[in-house]
Amino acid sequence: NRGWHQGLKQAAGHPGGIVQIDCCVQKDFSQTEYEALLAVHHEPALSSFVPKLKGVVTDGERKMLQIQDLLHGLRSANVMDIKMGVRTYLADEASSLKLRMDLLAKALKLQASHPGRFQLTSEQLEAGITKHFYLSLRDKMSTSSELGFRLEGAVLANGSTVEVSNIVDRSGVISAISTFLDNANDKQRKAILATLHRIRATLEGSPFFRSHEVIGSSLLFVYDIEDRKRCGVHLIDFGKTTPTPHSLDHRSPWVQG
Repeated sequence: NRGWHQGLKQAAGHPGGIVQIDCCVQKDFSQTEYEALLAVHHEPALSSFVPKLKGVVTDGERKMLQIQDLLHGLRSANVMDIKMGVRTYLADEASSLKLRMDLLAKALKLQASHPGRFQLTSEQLEAGITKHFYLSLRDKMSTSSELGFRLEGAVLANGSTVEVSNIVDRSGVISAISTFLDNANDKQRKAILATLHRIRATLEGSPFFRSHEVIGSSLLFVYDIEDRKRCGVHLIDFGKTTPTPHSLDHRSPWVQG
C-alpha cells in the first residue's frame, strides 16, 4: 500500500506533501481545503464521493489535514489522477501585469518539450511574460484547455507509471486511459463508468458546486486487480476551491477580471 502512495505522489507531482498513517493520509494544512471539505460534508450525496475529513493534527511546527485514505485495504491497486477544468489556476494568480524573466525561462522549457506548438514574440523574449500568459500557456500545452481535463499521473499495481506528461490530444488520452484500464475486468470498467455518471448527476444538483469555484481538483480512479470488487472514482484536492457570491454553471467560459 505504501508503494502505491509513493508512486502516485511522484506521478501526480506531490513528492513530499502527503504522509500515509494507518487508514488516513496527512497533507499540509490548507484553510481553504479545510473549509471546502467541511462544506462538502453537509451534502450527503456529494460527500459519498469525497474522502472524509478526519481532523487537523500537528507534527512539531507542521500543521496537517488528516483525511480518509482512499487506498486503504486495497491489495494490488491501479491508481490514476485526472485534474479537472479548462483552467487550473486561480484568477488572483493571473492578475499581475508584471513581466517576468523567470516565467519566460519556464516558457522556453515548455517550448522545447512541445516543438512547433507555440511561438514567443521578440518583445516577450526581450522583456519577459506575465504570470497569466504562462499559466494559460501551461494549460494549453496539455489537454486542459481543449478537453477540460488532463491526466496528471497514473500508477499501476506493479509500480510502473503510465506516461502522461506529453499528452496533448484526445487520442493520447484514450491511449493512456486504455493502458491504465488494461487489467480491469468488465464489471470494474462498467462500475467506474456508472460512478462517473453518478458524480456528474450529483454535481448538477449540488448547491456546493454551484456556489464554489473549483480549481485544480481531481478525479481519483482506483481499481484492485486482486480484489475485483474494489474499484471507485473519488473527488479530491480542494486547496483552490473557494466560495463565490455568484451562481456558477461550470460551463460558461471564464473571462479574466
